[in-house]
Amino acid sequence: MRAQIPSRSSKPLALIALLILLSTLGSSFGQNPVEDNYRKAVQRMEESKWADAEVILKAVVKDYGNNDPFGNYGPAFGLIHYHLGLCQMKLEKYIEAGEQFEISFKKFHNNIPPADIDRIPATRNHYNLLSLYQWGRAEQGAEEYVGAIKLFNEFLASKPEKGSYSPAEIYTNLGVCHALLGKIPEATEYLQKVYDAYAKINLRERYYLQRAFFDLASQWIEKAKLVEAISFMDKNDASLRFPAADSFKYGFNGSLLRLAQEAVGEDEEEEDDMKLNALALRFFSLTPRTEDVISELLNRKAFYQTDGAKAKVQAEIDKLQATIDQGTTVDIAGLRLLAKIYENNGSFRAAYAIYDDMTRRYPAAQSINTVDGEKVETPLAPEIRYHATRCAFSFGDLHSAQHHGMVFLKDYPGHELEPEVQSMLMAQLFRRGDYLRCIEIAL
Repeated sequence: MRAQIPSRSSKPLALIALLILLSTLGSSFGQNPVEDNYRKAVQRMEESKWADAEVILKAVVKDYGNNDPFGNYGPAFGLIHYHLGLCQMKLEKYIEAGEQFEISFKKFHNNIPPADIDRIPATRNHYNLLSLYQWGRAEQGAEEYVGAIKLFNEFLASKPEKGSYSPAEIYTNLGVCHALLGKIPEATEYLQKVYDAYAKINLRERYYLQRAFFDLASQWIEKAKLVEAISFMDKNDASLRFPAADSFKYGFNGSLLRLAQEAVGEDEEEEDDMKLNALALRFFSLTPRTEDVISELLNRKAFYQTDGAKAKVQAEIDKLQATIDQGTTVDIAGLRLLAKIYENNGSFRAAYAIYDDMTRRYPAAQSINTVDGEKVETPLAPEIRYHATRCAFSFGDLHSAQHHGMVFLKDYPGHELEPEVQSMLMAQLFRRGDYLRCIEIAL
């Protein structure tokens, strides 16, 4: 996970800034084709054709940026580098983008020396200071987190004008950089500043804050910081709970489940893995169920007036319901993980309750993975039935164990787990003196 808030309203910024640029440089450009090229670049950016806009702006820089552009066009020429950097950020060319923002910041400042006032056009680079922040974002995109932090702090130290940037954006990005450097206290401090202002930030900023939380959470798991993790999540519990439908839409539910799986770990004997079971449960508590999403969508559907809008929501509901009916819902992975956590803690009765419920709710449970471009279906129902049998035996519910075991043998003959189920049933029946049933199972 690499959360980073993109520059807000990049396309409006491009339009406004380049229109300013055209007005301020128009007299300098005269009738040459540079103005047309700017307009073409703006149009491409408005259409999200970042590669096309990059080609145009790079040509402008090549043709007009090597012959004293500061002297010919003044600070405003820095806007060309700034918007070229924005295009390259969209294209994930972070190193090149950083170079453009550095040029805009360092070479096209708005401080014209008094001795050159008569020589240099009195234009302005309206994004000179913001170039510093964008330079930091480019460093972050290139995974140069130390450099990004330095630039972000330099930007804040310059006391940028209120309203010219989003504090939520920069604090979130600072939190991410510190988290990815393993600096948990610093990351926590910056992200907490944004959570403290959660009611005032917009949906987009909340989205990227949630992604940043995942970066911090990964560090908690890696460094086994259970106390810090639980404290942070308890403090920000309400803000961490995205609406169920949005959580599914943006993939947050899947990210939370992956964090829970990482916290549980592979080696059940490892002390840290056992200790982090509580953390895994906390992640799981933030994960909505498919039924929650369906319920929320049904409520939304009731508010729509047009048949088209209602039909669109119903299609989403039908798609989610199909995952339940077909046994492919993400809830199955979550419940299997929850049962494993209970088993790790020795709560076999609780684990059995989950497996028993799953045998009835998801009789066709399966996982679907893509291997070499093809979908591969793996039945999970036999495994779930097996675990129900095993857990029931573990706490002495012989009736339930026998029920699930016999169903397994009837429904899944020849399965790789069949010998283990047979062994469990035969051992119990033998102790009870039911030798005929033992023979039946053995044969």
